[in-house]
Amino acid sequence: MIPGSDPSAELVGLMGRQLREPLHALVGLVDLLESARLPAETRDIVALVRSQVLDLRAQVDDLIDSSQLQAGALAMRLRPIALGALVSEVVRAASARAGSDAVQLVAEIGPGVPSAVLADPVRLRQLLDRLVAYVVTRTTAGHVTLSVDGRPAGEGPSGVHFTVSGPVPMGAVDGAVVLAEQLAKAMGGSVATLDGQQAFVVSLPLVVTDLPAVDL
Repeated sequence: MIPGSDPSAELVGLMGRQLREPLHALVGLVDLLESARLPAETRDIVALVRSQVLDLRAQVDDLIDSSQLQAGALAMRLRPIALGALVSEVVRAASARAGSDAVQLVAEIGPGVPSAVLADPVRLRQLLDRLVAYVVTRTTAGHVTLSVDGRPAGEGPSGVHFTVSGPVPMGAVDGAVVLAEQLAKAMGGSVATLDGQQAFVVSLPLVVTDLPAVDL
């Protein structure tokens, strides 16, 4: 046990890790089943099962990461990344998962966004992905937008702001939003709600770099 850590958080993390391995195996089995020659109706059922299993695996991963954050055991691995590319990737992935033509996802890159910053690409993508997924699941029709705006702060960290907005109020927060808030805090930033709770705003102090951005 880590000195000063929450025993309950460590227990939750342990339970999550025990669930993760069988879930990974289940995803593999479903993928194998999808590759077989199946009737159209059966394929639809398998696709639904796969979607539900992936959603459950994401929740378990969030549970593990949340427990690690509470225990102070989640390290950030800073690398030079292009924010525009990361935002576009998050939107592309969310569009593929949305499953409805009535919901349109849009990426907006502001003119003040630095070319490259130092950040943990895995954790930053995870933070944005969870907020976008939260908004998408509450949107039946309309646009969901992920935008990034850079406001230079002179030498040192640059104030970078991500906004995730949709056409309906956000409602009650869930585990995905809590994890996003914890990740933002671990990065020295914050998550706030604006516009009658129809938008999340993530503010992060990210260091601008001249190093070439890594591939995402």
